[in-house]
Amino acid sequence: MKDSGAKPIPNAKAVIVPHAGYSYSAPTAAYSFGSIPIDDIKRIFVLGPCHRRCSFRQGGLGDFTAWETLFGDLKFDVDVVQELSAVEGLDMATNQAFTAEHSLEMQMPFLKTIVGDRDVKIVPIMIAEPLPQAAIDALSRYMADPETFFVISSDFCHWGAGFGYTHVAPGHETIGAGIAALDQAGIDAIASADSKTFINYLQATGNTICGRVPIMTVMQALEKAGVPYSVRRLHYEMSDPDVNERGQSVSYVAAAMIRG
Repeated sequence: MKDSGAKPIPNAKAVIVPHAGYSYSAPTAAYSFGSIPIDDIKRIFVLGPCHRRCSFRQGGLGDFTAWETLFGDLKFDVDVVQELSAVEGLDMATNQAFTAEHSLEMQMPFLKTIVGDRDVKIVPIMIAEPLPQAAIDALSRYMADPETFFVISSDFCHWGAGFGYTHVAPGHETIGAGIAALDQAGIDAIASADSKTFINYLQATGNTICGRVPIMTVMQALEKAGVPYSVRRLHYEMSDPDVNERGQSVSYVAAAMIRG
């Protein structure tokens, strides 16, 4: 993370972080984690998509006390987990569902590295489907808390026949340039601070942003809390910027959502 040159961003409320294999996405992820103002934070929500069939319909919480990493344990905020488990759309997930989902797992070593020995607790949530308003309302209460932060786990465009997605934004000389333009339009939609704009973008393009629902969840919670924000793109990379029509590529975005 030091190699990225990223520095903590005052008033940052959330970051978008990729979750592919470290050899692919860790350099981009470092920009997001390096921007977290960790000294001001006591609680971190970690929201990620569910890539497999889940034991819950919308949002899944973990019935654990800590998440073990090679660098030490991250303590769960058990009180908040219990509180949220009573909210419509947020259920306790099975242990198997959590251990099988890489979108959360890939973030934990990074988190422990920046948390260190600080008294910071985590609230991991897997999100399979859009959450009902009751769950958005519950999460929005934490948006107003300056000591609570959100990490959103998401890769961006998954391009290629193997992903079932070969759309390219028109007017570009290469496929890679078209994919980059498509992703930038997605970042711009998030920066609009209007979840409906982001939803309309997804419907219009079909962009295969796997963490689209966690991103939308944070946007909706910020809207409900009345917290204005801007988005700063920190880094962007593609696994194969020279991809051809027979190849495939996945995009990685580091971005910060900043209050004010």
